[in-house]
Amino acid sequence: MDDSIDKLVGDIYDAVIEPGRWPEVVDRIRVVFGFHIAMLVVLRLPSGRPIVNATANVPLEYVDRVANYGSEVADLWGGPANLLRLPLEEPLQNTKVVPASVIDSNRYVREWAWPQGLVDQVGMALARDESMVATLGLGCHKNDPPVDEARIDGLRRIAPHLRRAVIISGLLDTALGAAASFEATLSAIATGAILVDAQMNVIYANASATEMLRYADPVRTASGRLQLAAPLLPQRLEEAVGLAATHPAAIGRRGMAIPAKRRDGSAAAVHVLPLAQRSASQSRPQAAVAAVFIAEAGRPAGGVDILSAMYELTPAETRVYELMVEGLSTEQMAIELAVAPSTLKTHTLRLFEKTGRHRRADLIRLASQIGSAP
Repeated sequence: MDDSIDKLVGDIYDAVIEPGRWPEVVDRIRVVFGFHIAMLVVLRLPSGRPIVNATANVPLEYVDRVANYGSEVADLWGGPANLLRLPLEEPLQNTKVVPASVIDSNRYVREWAWPQGLVDQVGMALARDESMVATLGLGCHKNDPPVDEARIDGLRRIAPHLRRAVIISGLLDTALGAAASFEATLSAIATGAILVDAQMNVIYANASATEMLRYADPVRTASGRLQLAAPLLPQRLEEAVGLAATHPAAIGRRGMAIPAKRRDGSAAAVHVLPLAQRSASQSRPQAAVAAVFIAEAGRPAGGVDILSAMYELTPAETRVYELMVEGLSTEQMAIELAVAPSTLKTHTLRLFEKTGRHRRADLIRLASQIGSAP
């Protein structure tokens, strides 16, 4: 499956540059992980306008009807309030989130899922903020084998790539498709965007990024090479671009929301999109291996945020960490995250493994040492 996932990651990044590829990519996700249907929906908020709306193996009559069940779909995941608490990037199996009685009595299930032979689904939230919401849904057919941990782990591997693709698709949004080249697309957006080669040399900077470089805020050049002016995580940007050039599937969460500070004290988030060996149908400089986007961060980078980037924690692991810092018990955390105790234990063990700590107290102390805990 490793080769399939590596190829799939490249396809995901192709779709960022060429949105018309999303249906094909969503179908590949469905096939690689053995699901009956798949749906990727990315909506601009507050308008609800689709940025991406791609389905695979869903009959047209059902595609047209799915929008009629908004509240019923939310009920399948514990209701609207619970949906806001579910961790990003974590594949969640519906039958493990709510009781069978809730599923069996749900109108969406009875009128939409069961007629297609669907008996379960795996959902994954990819973005959820004031500007955008994004989800991936995968349906399980009654004749398919049950969802096992291998498939869940495989989805976890592509999750950061999908999330990066969704975030950058949101930054590019309407500029894509209207421009004749990728550079023209970048020139049309307000977000700072820079193309670099494998040695970090700046090949192109749009107007917003040019201003940032002029004032070294929060990026600058040294001998023509791109740097963060005041990096909170030294060499993280360079590492991400290096992986983009050599092994994009290994980039994981490196190069996604790298924390940076602007001169006025506000936070910035730097995202790296791999371009090496991407589709040639969108014109771009051949030496460019990555596009670097400098966007506003959702909040100031505190101890947990920086630590999350430093140790490459998943959003689910980061949320567990935040709840630990807030003092919640294990039982309270499982309820807050709407996950089984076994899943919470897995996240906690990975936290210990990634940070080299062995007790909750040590984890909380580590966040305090790096910055102000939330």
